[in-house]
Amino acid sequence: MKKTGKMVLCVIILIVLLAILLLVSRLNQEGDAEDGTEEESIEVTSGEEDHVTALSFQINGTEVSFTKTDDTWVYDQDPEFPLDQTDMETIVGKVISLSAEQELEDDSLELSDYGLDAPTNVVTFTDDTGTTKISIGNENTTTGIWYLYLNDDTAKIYLVDQSFDTMFPDDIMSFADGETLPSITADNITDIQVENGEDSYQIAADSESTTNWTVTDASGFSHEGDGDQIGTLTSTLASLSYGGMVEYNCADMAQYGLADPAATVRVHYTEEQTVDTSDDDTEEEASDSDTDDTDASSSSSSGADSEEETTVTVEKDLVLLVGSQNEEGNYYVTMEGSGEVHTITGDTIDSILDTSAADYWSLYVSPVTVTDIKSMDVTYNGQTNTIVRNTEETTDEDGDTTQTITYTWNGEEVDKTEASTLYSSAVTMTAQSKDFAYEKTGEDELVLVMHTDDGDYTVSFSPYDSSFYYVVDLEGVPSLVNKNNVNSLIDAYLTVIGEK
Repeated sequence: MKKTGKMVLCVIILIVLLAILLLVSRLNQEGDAEDGTEEESIEVTSGEEDHVTALSFQINGTEVSFTKTDDTWVYDQDPEFPLDQTDMETIVGKVISLSAEQELEDDSLELSDYGLDAPTNVVTFTDDTGTTKISIGNENTTTGIWYLYLNDDTAKIYLVDQSFDTMFPDDIMSFADGETLPSITADNITDIQVENGEDSYQIAADSESTTNWTVTDASGFSHEGDGDQIGTLTSTLASLSYGGMVEYNCADMAQYGLADPAATVRVHYTEEQTVDTSDDDTEEEASDSDTDDTDASSSSSSGADSEEETTVTVEKDLVLLVGSQNEEGNYYVTMEGSGEVHTITGDTIDSILDTSAADYWSLYVSPVTVTDIKSMDVTYNGQTNTIVRNTEETTDEDGDTTQTITYTWNGEEVDKTEASTLYSSAVTMTAQSKDFAYEKTGEDELVLVMHTDDGDYTVSFSPYDSSFYYVVDLEGVPSLVNKNNVNSLIDAYLTVIGEK
């Protein structure tokens, strides 16, 4: 019995000791974590950006250098180059504040192990403390760490977490502060001209068109435009942007196909500007604000005291010349009158040039609306019936006007819903496609004559094949209409006259 009690006591003591051991171990781990959670980074370079007066690095193995004079950076190899000052400030800020994750220091280090026997780039900067040279080797693709050494101290290699492959440009033109295309709002575009040989076309805003647009081809033929298709085009034009600058002062445009452009895109648009009207030169001031301005109209709003502001609508033009394509398929472009050559992606330019006027035609067969039609003659199976749309207005004693619409056939009133369905089907009929190459292959099966205050409009439908009817729209363009849509129109007509 005594032996058993001693054993139990020993077990309890052992458990307590293990618990104490675990607690001490845990406390030690937490203490270690608090004392050394992160190693401090190692300073490689340091300096004040404002004190740096010179910088050089390599682009594709060729050294380029820059000098700062009167707070302005200049490209030494071409002092007239339009150097982007922000780009220079960014790169200087990075170069003078490098830090390392680790430092290797050993006289026996093999530079070739780190790509430092033939550096991928050599960077120098000069400030009020002197000139510092940074030799950059390879990147450890697993860790993203780059190897470098300073000046001629090859016995000390720094491991730096910095994206040197993207810090420096692949082309000096990436550092050019050149022109940008004007900021255009798609809704403010009022005229588009694409000069592209036989596929040239013009799209103009037209308040008299039911779609608000008119499209004119190279021969001068005009047709109502499709709002959705034209909306896609105006959005494309409004979002145009350069891909990159090729030359900033080109003396030989022919090498880019721009001396005799393959195409010219002209965009006329309006822009709202707010100008100070404290003097009498409001419109002149607005017109002078951009070399492309052609006209201005204004609406004013008063300001405090003698100062007033006026919102001016300014007419502007963008003229873009399109040249040849480079190896990547991008187009060389320039704005008319500019010496700069830029690129724009091939897909963007092709979406503008690989179209013709017909691609922007409205697919509606009839350009009239239901409210335009006073009556409509329908000829089907050799029988003609006229469905009349009657509008009556009455004014009550309060002066409020009420409009009542009824439909009649053979002098008798017919169901308003059924008749309005017929009218709507007639004016909303759209073609699957339109092409002057289509030819009529059969006799007319359905003929609609729409009587309006502006005249009579006739639309005739004849079978074309098993899927389509042939019809000539009211602007004279042969069109193919889905057979199911025509059958729905016929059914609506037969319903009105009580034959279905």
